[in-house]
Amino acid sequence: MKLKNCILNKVNLSVIILIFLGTSSLTCLAQGDDGLVSISSFNVAFPSPNVASLQKFSDIPMNYASGIPNISIPLHQAQGIKLELPISISYNASGIKVDERTGLIGLGWALNAGGVISRTMYGLPDDDPDGYYYNGEDVYKYVNEYYTFSGREHFEQLVIEGYQDSRPDVFNINMPGINIKFMFDKDGNVLQMPYSNLIVEPAFSNGKIVEWVVKDESGITYTFDVAETSTVSTINRSGTMGGMASSHSYVSSWYLSEIKNYTGEIITLDYTSTGSDVYTTNSHYRTNYYHASGGSCEAQTMQFDTKWSTKNTTDTKFLNAITTAQEKIIFNRTSLGYANDNQSLNSIVIKNKDDATKRTVSFGYENQGVQRRLLDSVTISGPAQTENHVHAFDYYDYSASSGIDYTSDNKDYWGYYNGALNNDATSTMVPEIPNPFLSGVISGDDREPDNSANSMYAREGSLKKIVYPTGGYAKFAYEPNIYSLNSFAGGIRIDSVIIHDGMNHQNDLVKTYEYPSYSG
Repeated sequence: MKLKNCILNKVNLSVIILIFLGTSSLTCLAQGDDGLVSISSFNVAFPSPNVASLQKFSDIPMNYASGIPNISIPLHQAQGIKLELPISISYNASGIKVDERTGLIGLGWALNAGGVISRTMYGLPDDDPDGYYYNGEDVYKYVNEYYTFSGREHFEQLVIEGYQDSRPDVFNINMPGINIKFMFDKDGNVLQMPYSNLIVEPAFSNGKIVEWVVKDESGITYTFDVAETSTVSTINRSGTMGGMASSHSYVSSWYLSEIKNYTGEIITLDYTSTGSDVYTTNSHYRTNYYHASGGSCEAQTMQFDTKWSTKNTTDTKFLNAITTAQEKIIFNRTSLGYANDNQSLNSIVIKNKDDATKRTVSFGYENQGVQRRLLDSVTISGPAQTENHVHAFDYYDYSASSGIDYTSDNKDYWGYYNGALNNDATSTMVPEIPNPFLSGVISGDDREPDNSANSMYAREGSLKKIVYPTGGYAKFAYEPNIYSLNSFAGGIRIDSVIIHDGMNHQNDLVKTYEYPSYSG
């Protein structure tokens, strides 16, 4: 039987989204003006790989609008007296990016156990003395009262030099049943996206956020106070202007440590730190300068390129144990021996309050290149390693891109591997885009996604099949994303799913998904 589900296109993008990978700007200089405005180091700092793998589930909605299948495998329900905490793993099938790090349970997978509030930092940390939380009013005046704001030139200079924040950070809450974003407004109030009935309150010490308390409608309080600290260093790598530009240390994530209900029952979560993870992202800025004459820009006089590397060093936290009134759940890891002390989850052991083992969940892996590994299997066993229930996983071939470096430029505008060899010294992440002032385009690299049927690089390493304990399976086929001009965009979306019951292929259920095309 074939079902056709017509769903919305995943991506409706304009060229402005490309600023996240490469930025090009235009500057007109009046005749006789020989001063050039310098390019600031634009800090965008992200959480650690483990937190980032969780964050993807709030960044990309898991519904028909995205074309991404909702893949989740429940492992256990931590039992208290009245409190419960589900433990599961989830997979995000949007494609594997070149700079995507392997989390605790393999590429694309996230362990859902407990929760975390993570921060994506823009510019400076909001709770820095010069951050948005304390200076949001200045940003508001600059944006909304530009021509009457007497301090605008001083404000601009501080932002350019990295001494003043210009936009709020974005925070993500990831925990069972709750996946929302929020930010501060100019007055320090929490704005939720989307709005919910949760109460989200920060706690400060010496001006810094040290804790978040989240309360839901049922009176349950969630405390996030296990801090994961990151240091972000922005380095100019343009050759003649090499050197450190800026460095900031800040709390990038707060992990859930306690759940408490109205009766006083508590679930506690314990963490450990095994060392720092270090990873780097690259960006490229291109500024074209023109002379102004008679109210319009004349021929280009100068092109200025700057390449930046942003190094993130994170004191990564790992979940050790969850303790309820009835159980203790232990998470066993091993170090993979890499330079960044990358950790891998080996097993989860569930014990009752008498310390007897009730269940064991074991994880098997397949290595794909340096520090890249894929989750191969999950085995759920009874008390004496009996009653084994195995989930097995198969992936699309990953041989072409698995060995390339995380910082490689062999990728499309959206960050996915495209099979092109554009990683030399002259390559740029700046695209060719129309020049709004003069005829022609701003020069850049062609980084369109690969779209051939037999070598769709963006799906490399993505989940192909889940084999269930019953012998049945789900098999996934993908296609490239398309944006408004009927052009191929980065990443993948679902094309079809085959569901086999493990008994008779005549019973196979085939679901195909169709996406409307744009006519203009």
